[in-house]
Amino acid sequence: YYAIRNRYSGLYLEVAGDSALAGANIDQWPGTGQANQQWRLVPAGNWTKVDDDAPSVVYSGNWGGYYGNPGYQNTEHFYQVAGGTATYTFTGNQARYYGFRRDDLGIANIYVDGVFKASVDCYSASPQFNQMLFQTAMLPYGTHTLMVQASGNKNVASSSLEVIVDAMESFVSTPVNFDAPAAPAGLSARANQVSVTLNWQTNSESDL
Repeated sequence: YYAIRNRYSGLYLEVAGDSALAGANIDQWPGTGQANQQWRLVPAGNWTKVDDDAPSVVYSGNWGGYYGNPGYQNTEHFYQVAGGTATYTFTGNQARYYGFRRDDLGIANIYVDGVFKASVDCYSASPQFNQMLFQTAMLPYGTHTLMVQASGNKNVASSSLEVIVDAMESFVSTPVNFDAPAAPAGLSARANQVSVTLNWQTNSESDL
Protein backbone atom coordinates (compact mmCIF):
# COMPACT_ATOMS: atom_id res chain seq x y z
CA TYR A 1 0.00 0.00 0.00
CA TYR A 2 1.04 3.60 -0.66
CA ALA A 3 0.52 6.95 1.03
CA ILE A 4 -0.26 9.83 -1.34
CA ARG A 5 1.18 13.17 -0.19
CA ASN A 6 0.30 16.50 -1.79
CA ARG A 7 3.41 18.35 -2.91
CA TYR A 8 1.99 21.81 -2.12
CA SER A 9 0.31 21.25 1.24
CA GLY A 10 2.40 18.35 2.54
CA LEU A 11 -0.86 16.66 3.62
CA TYR A 12 -1.97 13.11 2.87
CA LEU A 13 -4.95 11.85 0.88
CA GLU A 14 -7.45 10.02 3.08
CA VAL A 15 -11.02 8.69 3.22
CA ALA A 16 -12.95 11.05 5.50
CA GLY A 17 -14.29 9.56 8.71
CA ASP A 18 -12.73 6.14 8.03
CA SER A 19 -15.79 5.39 5.89
CA ALA A 20 -16.05 2.13 3.93
CA LEU A 21 -19.13 3.29 1.99
CA ALA A 22 -19.29 3.95 -1.75
CA GLY A 23 -19.30 7.69 -2.45
CA ALA A 24 -17.41 8.60 0.73
CA ASN A 25 -15.62 11.96 0.75
CA ILE A 26 -11.87 12.16 0.14
CA ASP A 27 -9.86 14.89 1.83
CA GLN A 28 -6.30 15.72 2.94
CA TRP A 29 -4.93 15.51 6.48
CA PRO A 30 -1.63 15.24 8.32
CA GLY A 31 -0.08 11.80 8.01
CA THR A 32 -1.36 9.22 10.49
CA GLY A 33 -0.29 5.93 8.93
CA GLN A 34 -3.83 4.62 9.41
CA ALA A 35 -5.68 2.41 6.90
CA ASN A 36 -7.81 5.31 5.57
CA GLN A 37 -4.58 6.90 4.25
CA GLN A 38 -3.32 3.74 2.54
CA TRP A 39 -3.86 3.24 -1.19
CA ARG A 40 -3.22 0.39 -3.58
CA LEU A 41 -2.38 0.65 -7.28
CA VAL A 42 -4.72 -1.63 -9.26
CA PRO A 43 -3.76 -2.34 -12.89
CA ALA A 44 -6.39 -1.61 -15.50
CA GLY A 45 -7.49 -4.45 -17.75
CA ASN A 46 -10.07 -7.17 -18.27
CA TRP A 47 -10.90 -10.39 -16.40
CA THR A 48 -12.28 -13.40 -18.31
CA LYS A 49 -13.89 -16.20 -16.33
CA VAL A 50 -14.21 -19.77 -17.69
CA ASP A 51 -16.13 -22.75 -16.37
CA ASP A 52 -14.40 -25.86 -15.02
CA ASP A 53 -15.56 -27.65 -18.21
CA ALA A 54 -13.62 -25.22 -20.47
CA PRO A 55 -11.01 -26.70 -22.86
CA SER A 56 -8.35 -24.53 -21.22
CA VAL A 57 -8.69 -26.57 -18.00
CA VAL A 58 -7.05 -30.01 -18.35
CA TYR A 59 -7.51 -32.71 -15.70
CA SER A 60 -5.13 -35.47 -14.68
CA GLY A 61 -6.51 -38.31 -12.58
CA ASN A 62 -9.97 -39.69 -11.97
CA TRP A 63 -11.91 -36.47 -11.44
CA GLY A 64 -15.64 -36.63 -10.96
CA GLY A 65 -18.13 -34.14 -12.36
CA TYR A 66 -21.32 -32.72 -10.90
CA TYR A 67 -23.96 -30.83 -12.88
CA GLY A 68 -26.48 -28.74 -10.98
CA ASN A 69 -26.62 -25.90 -8.50
CA PRO A 70 -24.80 -24.22 -6.82
CA GLY A 71 -21.57 -24.23 -8.87
CA TYR A 72 -20.56 -21.59 -11.42
CA GLN A 73 -22.62 -22.33 -14.55
CA ASN A 74 -24.06 -25.23 -12.50
CA THR A 75 -20.96 -27.43 -12.87
CA GLU A 76 -17.98 -28.56 -10.82
CA HIS A 77 -15.12 -31.07 -10.88
CA PHE A 78 -14.11 -32.90 -7.69
CA TYR A 79 -11.26 -35.17 -6.61
CA GLN A 80 -11.50 -37.22 -3.43
CA VAL A 81 -7.97 -38.57 -2.87
CA ALA A 82 -4.41 -37.29 -3.29
CA GLY A 83 -2.68 -36.48 -6.55
CA GLY A 84 -5.28 -35.31 -9.08
CA THR A 85 -4.48 -32.07 -10.88
CA ALA A 86 -6.41 -29.46 -12.83
CA THR A 87 -4.21 -27.25 -15.02
CA TYR A 88 -5.51 -23.98 -16.43
CA THR A 89 -3.50 -22.57 -19.35
CA PHE A 90 -4.05 -18.88 -20.02
CA THR A 91 -2.47 -15.98 -21.87
CA GLY A 92 -2.30 -12.83 -19.79
CA ASN A 93 -0.86 -11.36 -16.61
CA GLN A 94 -2.79 -12.95 -13.74
CA ALA A 95 -5.20 -15.77 -12.88
CA ARG A 96 -7.67 -16.90 -10.22
CA TYR A 97 -8.90 -20.28 -9.02
CA TYR A 98 -12.52 -20.66 -7.86
CA GLY A 99 -13.83 -23.53 -5.77
CA PHE A 100 -16.01 -24.31 -2.77
CA ARG A 101 -15.53 -24.19 1.00
CA ARG A 102 -17.41 -26.86 2.97
CA ASP A 103 -17.04 -28.97 6.10
CA ASP A 104 -16.07 -32.00 3.99
CA LEU A 105 -13.34 -30.46 1.82
CA GLY A 106 -9.57 -30.82 2.03
CA ILE A 107 -6.48 -28.81 1.13
CA ALA A 108 -5.49 -27.86 -2.44
CA ASN A 109 -1.88 -27.24 -3.48
CA ILE A 110 -1.40 -24.41 -5.99
CA TYR A 111 1.34 -24.21 -8.61
CA VAL A 112 2.02 -21.33 -11.02
CA ASP A 113 4.14 -22.20 -14.05
CA GLY A 114 5.14 -25.41 -12.29
CA VAL A 115 6.32 -23.67 -9.09
CA PHE A 116 4.54 -24.36 -5.78
CA LYS A 117 2.90 -21.19 -4.43
CA ALA A 118 0.42 -22.04 -1.68
CA SER A 119 -1.76 -24.58 0.09
CA VAL A 120 -5.42 -23.56 0.25
CA ASP A 121 -7.58 -24.93 3.05
CA CYS A 122 -11.07 -25.45 1.58
CA TYR A 123 -12.69 -26.27 4.93
CA SER A 124 -15.52 -24.13 6.24
CA ALA A 125 -18.16 -24.99 8.84
CA SER A 126 -20.74 -23.28 6.61
CA PRO A 127 -20.82 -23.89 2.82
CA GLN A 128 -19.50 -21.21 0.47
CA PHE A 129 -19.86 -21.65 -3.29
CA ASN A 130 -18.05 -20.15 -6.29
CA GLN A 131 -15.38 -18.74 -3.98
CA MET A 132 -12.12 -17.22 -5.22
CA LEU A 133 -9.58 -19.38 -3.37
CA PHE A 134 -6.33 -18.21 -4.97
CA GLN A 135 -5.07 -15.32 -7.09
CA THR A 136 -1.62 -15.22 -8.67
CA ALA A 137 0.69 -12.25 -8.41
CA MET A 138 1.05 -10.07 -11.50
CA LEU A 139 3.04 -11.97 -14.15
CA PRO A 140 4.81 -10.82 -17.31
CA TYR A 141 2.35 -10.93 -20.20
CA GLY A 142 2.47 -14.33 -21.89
CA THR A 143 1.20 -17.90 -21.66
CA HIS A 144 1.16 -19.32 -18.12
CA THR A 145 -0.33 -22.22 -16.14
CA LEU A 146 -2.22 -22.28 -12.86
CA MET A 147 -2.44 -25.82 -11.46
CA VAL A 148 -4.66 -27.05 -8.63
CA GLN A 149 -3.60 -30.32 -7.00
CA ALA A 150 -5.54 -32.43 -4.49
CA SER A 151 -2.97 -32.65 -1.70
CA GLY A 152 -4.45 -35.57 0.23
CA ASN A 153 -4.36 -33.44 3.37
CA LYS A 154 -7.15 -31.73 5.27
CA ASN A 155 -8.05 -29.52 8.17
CA VAL A 156 -8.54 -31.64 11.30
CA ALA A 157 -12.15 -30.41 11.44
CA SER A 158 -12.95 -31.60 7.90
CA SER A 159 -14.57 -34.94 7.25
CA SER A 160 -12.97 -35.55 3.81
CA LEU A 161 -9.98 -34.84 1.53
CA GLU A 162 -12.06 -33.72 -1.46
CA VAL A 163 -10.99 -30.73 -3.58
CA ILE A 164 -13.32 -28.92 -5.98
CA VAL A 165 -12.60 -26.88 -9.13
CA ASP A 166 -15.52 -24.62 -10.03
CA ALA A 167 -14.02 -22.03 -12.41
CA MET A 168 -10.85 -20.22 -13.48
CA GLU A 169 -10.27 -16.60 -14.44
CA SER A 170 -7.52 -14.73 -16.26
CA PHE A 171 -6.55 -11.06 -16.44
CA VAL A 172 -4.98 -9.12 -19.30
CA SER A 173 -3.51 -5.79 -18.25
CA THR A 174 -4.16 -2.76 -20.44
CA PRO A 175 -0.79 -1.27 -21.45
CA VAL A 176 -0.24 2.34 -20.39
CA ASN A 177 1.76 4.45 -22.83
CA PHE A 178 3.63 7.28 -21.12
CA ASP A 179 5.49 8.33 -24.28
CA ALA A 180 4.67 11.72 -25.71
CA PRO A 181 2.90 11.53 -29.08
CA ALA A 182 4.90 12.27 -32.20
CA ALA A 183 4.97 15.84 -33.44
CA PRO A 184 2.50 16.51 -36.27
CA ALA A 185 3.93 16.22 -39.77
CA GLY A 186 3.36 18.38 -42.82
CA LEU A 187 2.78 21.57 -40.84
CA SER A 188 2.12 24.60 -43.04
CA ALA A 189 0.80 28.09 -42.44
CA ARG A 190 -1.08 30.60 -44.60
CA ALA A 191 -1.55 34.17 -43.40
CA ASN A 192 -3.67 37.10 -44.47
CA GLN A 193 -4.26 40.51 -42.92
CA VAL A 194 -6.53 39.22 -40.12
CA SER A 195 -5.67 35.55 -39.44
CA VAL A 196 -3.24 32.64 -39.81
CA THR A 197 -4.45 29.23 -41.05
CA LEU A 198 -2.49 26.18 -39.93
CA ASN A 199 -2.65 22.77 -41.66
CA TRP A 200 -1.03 19.47 -40.64
CA GLN A 201 -1.31 15.75 -41.25
CA THR A 202 -3.52 13.77 -38.86
CA ASN A 203 -1.63 11.74 -36.25
CA SER A 204 -3.17 8.25 -35.86
CA GLU A 205 -1.69 7.48 -32.42
CA SER A 206 -4.35 6.24 -29.99
CA ASP A 207 -3.27 8.47 -27.10
CA LEU A 208 -4.29 11.66 -28.87
